[in-house]
Amino acid sequence: MSPSERRVVFIGGSSYSGSTALNLMLGHGPGCFAAGEVVALFRPTRPHHREPRCGCGDAGCRLWLELRACGEQGWLRELWRRMPELRTAIDSSKSVDWILQQSRALAAAGAAPRPLLIWKTPEAFAHSMRKRARTGWARDWTRYHLAFLAHFPDALCVSHAALASDPAGVLERLCAALELPYFAGKERYWEEPQHLLFGNTSARRHLYASGTPLAAAVEAQARAELRSAEYELAPHRGNAAGGAAPSLPEIAAACEAEAWLPELARLFEQAGALGTLPARELEALLRSARPTWPARFLRRLGGAAGRRRSA
Repeated sequence: MSPSERRVVFIGGSSYSGSTALNLMLGHGPGCFAAGEVVALFRPTRPHHREPRCGCGDAGCRLWLELRACGEQGWLRELWRRMPELRTAIDSSKSVDWILQQSRALAAAGAAPRPLLIWKTPEAFAHSMRKRARTGWARDWTRYHLAFLAHFPDALCVSHAALASDPAGVLERLCAALELPYFAGKERYWEEPQHLLFGNTSARRHLYASGTPLAAAVEAQARAELRSAEYELAPHRGNAAGGAAPSLPEIAAACEAEAWLPELARLFEQAGALGTLPARELEALLRSARPTWPARFLRRLGGAAGRRRSA
Protein backbone atom coordinates (compact mmCIF):
# COMPACT_ATOMS: atom_id res chain seq x y z
CA MET A 1 0.00 0.00 0.00
CA SER A 2 1.45 3.39 -1.00
CA PRO A 3 1.78 6.28 1.48
CA SER A 4 -0.98 8.20 -0.32
CA GLU A 5 -3.42 5.39 0.51
CA ARG A 6 -2.63 5.57 4.22
CA ARG A 7 -3.82 8.08 6.76
CA VAL A 8 -3.71 8.92 10.44
CA VAL A 9 -6.71 10.33 12.26
CA PHE A 10 -5.50 12.59 15.08
CA ILE A 11 -8.12 12.98 17.80
CA GLY A 12 -8.02 16.17 19.82
CA GLY A 13 -10.11 17.05 22.84
CA SER A 14 -9.97 18.27 26.40
CA SER A 15 -9.40 15.86 29.26
CA TYR A 16 -12.27 13.39 29.77
CA SER A 17 -13.74 14.28 26.39
CA GLY A 18 -14.31 10.68 25.26
CA SER A 19 -11.24 10.56 23.00
CA THR A 20 -10.16 7.10 24.20
CA ALA A 21 -13.55 5.51 23.58
CA LEU A 22 -13.80 7.19 20.17
CA ASN A 23 -10.29 5.96 19.32
CA LEU A 24 -11.28 2.40 20.16
CA MET A 25 -14.50 2.62 18.15
CA LEU A 26 -12.77 3.99 15.06
CA GLY A 27 -9.97 1.44 15.42
CA HIS A 28 -12.38 -1.49 15.56
CA GLY A 29 -12.53 -3.37 12.28
CA PRO A 30 -10.39 -4.31 9.25
CA GLY A 31 -7.76 -1.86 8.05
CA CYS A 32 -7.96 0.29 11.21
CA PHE A 33 -5.71 0.47 14.25
CA ALA A 34 -6.45 2.19 17.59
CA ALA A 35 -3.04 3.45 18.67
CA GLY A 36 -4.02 5.45 21.74
CA GLU A 37 -1.95 8.24 23.31
CA VAL A 38 1.28 7.74 21.38
CA VAL A 39 2.82 11.03 22.51
CA ALA A 40 3.24 9.64 26.03
CA LEU A 41 5.42 6.85 24.66
CA PHE A 42 8.04 9.37 23.56
CA ARG A 43 7.31 12.27 25.92
CA PRO A 44 6.34 10.61 29.20
CA THR A 45 4.73 12.73 31.91
CA ARG A 46 3.70 9.97 34.36
CA PRO A 47 5.58 6.99 35.82
CA HIS A 48 3.50 4.37 33.97
CA HIS A 49 4.34 6.03 30.63
CA ARG A 50 7.90 4.74 30.97
CA GLU A 51 6.76 1.12 31.07
CA PRO A 52 4.02 0.86 28.44
CA ARG A 53 1.59 -2.02 28.77
CA CYS A 54 -0.13 -2.99 25.54
CA GLY A 55 -3.91 -2.85 25.62
CA CYS A 56 -4.18 -6.30 24.02
CA GLY A 57 -3.70 -7.81 27.48
CA ASP A 58 -0.82 -10.11 26.47
CA ALA A 59 1.94 -9.61 29.04
CA GLY A 60 4.48 -10.76 26.44
CA CYS A 61 3.44 -8.24 23.76
CA ARG A 62 6.41 -5.99 23.00
CA LEU A 63 4.80 -4.00 20.19
CA TRP A 64 5.07 -0.59 21.84
CA LEU A 65 8.53 -1.19 23.29
CA GLU A 66 9.77 -2.03 19.80
CA LEU A 67 7.95 0.91 18.21
CA ARG A 68 9.44 3.24 20.82
CA ALA A 69 12.91 2.13 19.71
CA CYS A 70 12.09 3.51 16.24
CA GLY A 71 11.69 7.06 17.57
CA GLU A 72 9.06 9.74 17.03
CA GLN A 73 9.67 9.85 13.29
CA GLY A 74 9.97 6.11 12.74
CA TRP A 75 7.26 4.43 14.84
CA LEU A 76 4.55 4.85 12.22
CA ARG A 77 6.67 3.54 9.35
CA GLU A 78 7.48 0.47 11.44
CA LEU A 79 3.81 -0.02 12.34
CA TRP A 80 2.85 0.05 8.66
CA ARG A 81 5.72 -2.33 7.82
CA ARG A 82 4.45 -4.82 10.40
CA MET A 83 0.82 -4.45 9.35
CA PRO A 84 0.77 -4.14 5.53
CA GLU A 85 -3.03 -4.39 5.51
CA LEU A 86 -3.35 -1.34 7.75
CA ARG A 87 -4.86 1.72 6.03
CA THR A 88 -5.78 4.01 8.95
CA ALA A 89 -4.19 4.52 12.35
CA ILE A 90 -6.01 6.53 15.02
CA ASP A 91 -3.91 8.55 17.46
CA SER A 92 -5.68 10.13 20.46
CA SER A 93 -2.65 11.93 21.89
CA LYS A 94 -4.60 15.25 21.97
CA SER A 95 -1.34 17.25 22.24
CA VAL A 96 -1.47 20.10 19.70
CA ASP A 97 2.34 20.18 19.36
CA TRP A 98 2.48 16.42 18.73
CA ILE A 99 -0.30 16.51 16.14
CA LEU A 100 1.39 19.38 14.31
CA GLN A 101 4.75 17.62 14.20
CA GLN A 102 3.33 14.26 13.14
CA SER A 103 1.02 15.82 10.55
CA ARG A 104 3.88 17.66 8.88
CA ALA A 105 5.95 14.48 8.69
CA LEU A 106 3.00 12.55 7.25
CA ALA A 107 2.24 15.19 4.65
CA ALA A 108 5.91 15.26 3.60
CA ALA A 109 5.76 11.48 3.12
CA GLY A 110 2.64 11.71 0.99
CA ALA A 111 0.22 10.35 3.60
CA ALA A 112 -2.95 12.07 4.76
CA PRO A 113 -3.32 13.43 8.31
CA ARG A 114 -6.92 14.00 9.43
CA PRO A 115 -7.53 16.18 12.52
CA LEU A 116 -10.67 15.37 14.49
CA LEU A 117 -11.96 17.12 17.61
CA ILE A 118 -14.35 15.53 20.10
CA TRP A 119 -15.92 18.21 22.29
CA LYS A 120 -17.97 18.41 25.44
CA THR A 121 -20.13 21.33 26.40
CA PRO A 122 -18.62 23.52 29.14
CA GLU A 123 -21.23 22.18 31.58
CA ALA A 124 -20.36 18.56 30.83
CA PHE A 125 -16.62 19.23 31.06
CA ALA A 126 -17.07 21.06 34.37
CA HIS A 127 -19.03 18.05 35.65
CA SER A 128 -16.23 15.66 34.64
CA MET A 129 -13.64 17.83 36.36
CA ARG A 130 -15.69 18.17 39.53
CA LYS A 131 -16.09 14.39 39.79
CA ARG A 132 -12.32 14.23 39.98
CA ALA A 133 -11.98 17.18 42.37
CA ARG A 134 -10.18 19.23 39.71
CA THR A 135 -10.47 22.99 39.33
CA GLY A 136 -9.70 25.45 36.55
CA TRP A 137 -12.09 23.79 34.11
CA ALA A 138 -13.14 27.05 32.35
CA ARG A 139 -9.55 28.10 31.67
CA ASP A 140 -8.54 24.61 30.52
CA TRP A 141 -11.57 24.15 28.25
CA THR A 142 -11.18 27.55 26.61
CA ARG A 143 -7.42 27.49 26.10
CA TYR A 144 -7.29 23.98 24.69
CA HIS A 145 -10.01 24.54 22.11
CA LEU A 146 -8.67 27.94 21.06
CA ALA A 147 -5.19 26.45 20.57
CA PHE A 148 -6.44 23.38 18.69
CA LEU A 149 -8.70 25.33 16.36
CA ALA A 150 -6.04 27.97 15.71
CA HIS A 151 -3.88 25.23 14.14
CA PHE A 152 -6.65 23.00 12.73
CA PRO A 153 -9.57 25.30 11.82
CA ASP A 154 -10.94 22.74 9.34
CA ALA A 155 -11.01 19.90 11.87
CA LEU A 156 -14.10 17.74 11.90
CA CYS A 157 -15.88 18.23 15.23
CA VAL A 158 -17.92 15.47 16.87
CA SER A 159 -20.17 16.05 19.86
CA HIS A 160 -19.49 13.83 22.88
CA ALA A 161 -23.16 14.08 23.89
CA ALA A 162 -24.33 12.95 20.45
CA LEU A 163 -21.87 10.04 20.41
CA ALA A 164 -23.01 8.98 23.88
CA SER A 165 -26.70 9.03 22.97
CA ASP A 166 -26.45 7.52 19.48
CA PRO A 167 -23.04 5.83 19.05
CA ALA A 168 -23.99 3.77 16.00
CA GLY A 169 -25.60 6.64 14.10
CA VAL A 170 -22.86 9.18 14.81
CA LEU A 171 -20.13 6.64 14.15
CA GLU A 172 -21.62 5.67 10.78
CA ARG A 173 -21.68 9.32 9.68
CA LEU A 174 -18.19 9.91 11.05
CA CYS A 175 -16.76 6.92 9.20
CA ALA A 176 -18.33 8.18 5.97
CA ALA A 177 -16.70 11.59 6.48
CA LEU A 178 -13.32 10.00 7.23
CA GLU A 179 -13.66 7.39 4.46
CA LEU A 180 -13.38 4.54 6.94
CA PRO A 181 -15.19 1.21 6.63
CA TYR A 182 -18.33 1.06 8.77
CA PHE A 183 -20.25 -2.02 9.85
CA ALA A 184 -23.06 -2.63 12.31
CA GLY A 185 -21.54 -2.98 15.77
CA LYS A 186 -18.38 -0.97 15.11
CA GLU A 187 -18.97 0.82 18.41
CA ARG A 188 -18.57 -2.51 20.28
CA TYR A 189 -14.80 -2.19 20.31
CA TRP A 190 -14.29 -4.86 22.97
CA GLU A 191 -15.23 -7.60 20.49
CA GLU A 192 -11.65 -7.85 19.19
CA PRO A 193 -8.21 -7.40 20.80
CA GLN A 194 -6.91 -3.82 20.70
CA HIS A 195 -3.30 -2.71 21.07
CA LEU A 196 -4.33 0.61 22.61
CA LEU A 197 -1.60 2.58 24.37
CA PHE A 198 -2.61 4.39 27.59
CA GLY A 199 -5.86 6.39 27.55
CA ASN A 200 -8.77 6.92 29.91
CA THR A 201 -9.43 4.01 32.24
CA SER A 202 -13.23 4.30 32.06
CA ALA A 203 -13.03 3.31 28.37
CA ARG A 204 -10.11 0.86 28.58
CA ARG A 205 -11.73 -1.25 31.26
CA HIS A 206 -14.26 -2.60 28.74
CA LEU A 207 -11.52 -4.24 26.68
CA TYR A 208 -11.33 -7.06 29.21
CA ALA A 209 -13.94 -9.63 30.17
CA SER A 210 -15.46 -9.21 33.61
CA GLY A 211 -13.73 -11.21 36.33
CA THR A 212 -10.31 -11.35 34.69
CA PRO A 213 -7.27 -9.93 36.53
CA LEU A 214 -6.80 -7.23 33.87
CA ALA A 215 -10.43 -6.12 34.19
CA ALA A 216 -10.14 -5.96 37.97
CA ALA A 217 -6.92 -3.91 37.84
CA VAL A 218 -8.28 -1.37 35.37
CA GLU A 219 -11.60 -1.16 37.22
CA ALA A 220 -9.79 -0.37 40.46
CA GLN A 221 -7.76 2.32 38.70
CA ALA A 222 -10.90 3.86 37.22
CA ARG A 223 -12.68 4.03 40.57
CA ALA A 224 -9.62 5.51 42.23
CA GLU A 225 -9.63 8.33 39.69
CA LEU A 226 -13.28 9.21 40.29
CA ARG A 227 -15.13 10.33 43.38
CA SER A 228 -18.15 8.35 42.17
CA ALA A 229 -18.88 5.27 40.07
CA GLU A 230 -19.91 7.36 37.07
CA TYR A 231 -18.22 6.91 33.70
CA GLU A 232 -18.04 8.95 30.54
CA LEU A 233 -19.78 7.10 27.70
CA ALA A 234 -22.79 4.80 27.72
CA PRO A 235 -22.15 2.20 24.97
CA HIS A 236 -19.58 0.19 26.94
CA ARG A 237 -20.02 -3.48 27.69
CA GLY A 238 -22.43 -3.85 30.63
CA ASN A 239 -22.40 -0.11 31.42
CA ALA A 240 -25.60 1.73 32.25
CA ALA A 241 -26.03 5.20 30.82
CA GLY A 242 -25.02 7.94 33.23
CA GLY A 243 -27.17 10.94 34.04
CA ALA A 244 -26.90 14.31 32.36
CA ALA A 245 -24.47 16.88 33.68
CA PRO A 246 -26.14 19.00 36.36
CA SER A 247 -26.62 22.74 36.02
CA LEU A 248 -23.65 24.37 37.72
CA PRO A 249 -23.96 27.83 39.30
CA GLU A 250 -20.34 28.67 38.52
CA ILE A 251 -20.92 28.49 34.75
CA ALA A 252 -22.13 32.11 34.60
CA ALA A 253 -19.12 33.38 36.56
CA ALA A 254 -16.76 31.37 34.37
CA CYS A 255 -18.28 32.87 31.23
CA GLU A 256 -17.48 36.34 32.57
CA ALA A 257 -13.90 35.37 33.45
CA GLU A 258 -13.21 33.53 30.17
CA ALA A 259 -14.55 35.86 27.51
CA TRP A 260 -14.32 33.33 24.67
CA LEU A 261 -15.91 30.39 26.48
CA PRO A 262 -19.54 31.19 25.57
CA GLU A 263 -18.57 32.18 22.01
CA LEU A 264 -16.74 28.89 21.47
CA ALA A 265 -19.61 26.95 23.00
CA ARG A 266 -22.04 28.66 20.61
CA LEU A 267 -19.91 27.76 17.59
CA PHE A 268 -19.74 24.13 18.67
CA GLU A 269 -23.52 24.04 18.97
CA GLN A 270 -23.73 25.41 15.41
CA ALA A 271 -21.49 22.56 14.21
CA GLY A 272 -24.00 20.08 15.63
CA ALA A 273 -23.35 16.40 16.22
CA LEU A 274 -20.81 16.22 13.41
CA GLY A 275 -19.44 19.07 11.34
CA THR A 276 -16.98 21.93 11.12
CA LEU A 277 -17.16 25.28 12.86
CA PRO A 278 -18.36 28.28 10.80
CA ALA A 279 -15.16 29.50 9.15
CA ARG A 280 -15.74 33.25 9.28
CA GLU A 281 -16.94 33.30 12.86
CA LEU A 282 -14.11 31.04 13.99
CA GLU A 283 -11.53 33.20 12.23
CA ALA A 284 -12.91 36.36 13.87
CA LEU A 285 -12.94 34.69 17.28
CA LEU A 286 -9.35 33.50 16.97
CA ARG A 287 -8.18 36.89 15.72
CA SER A 288 -9.74 38.63 18.72
CA ALA A 289 -8.45 36.06 21.24
CA ARG A 290 -4.84 35.77 20.08
CA PRO A 291 -3.54 39.20 21.16
CA THR A 292 -4.71 38.63 24.71
CA TRP A 293 -2.79 35.40 25.33
CA PRO A 294 0.58 37.10 26.02
CA ALA A 295 -1.11 39.74 28.15
CA ARG A 296 -2.88 37.13 30.26
CA PHE A 297 0.35 35.20 30.66
CA LEU A 298 2.21 38.33 31.82
CA ARG A 299 -0.58 39.16 34.27
CA ARG A 300 -0.26 35.70 35.82
CA LEU A 301 3.51 36.13 36.05
CA GLY A 302 3.08 39.52 37.69
CA GLY A 303 0.60 38.11 40.19
CA ALA A 304 2.95 35.27 41.10
CA ALA A 305 5.86 37.70 41.53
CA GLY A 306 3.76 39.92 43.78
CA ARG A 307 2.80 36.99 45.98
CA ARG A 308 6.44 35.97 46.32
CA ARG A 309 7.45 39.52 47.33
CA SER A 310 4.74 39.72 49.96
CA ALA A 311 5.65 36.32 51.44
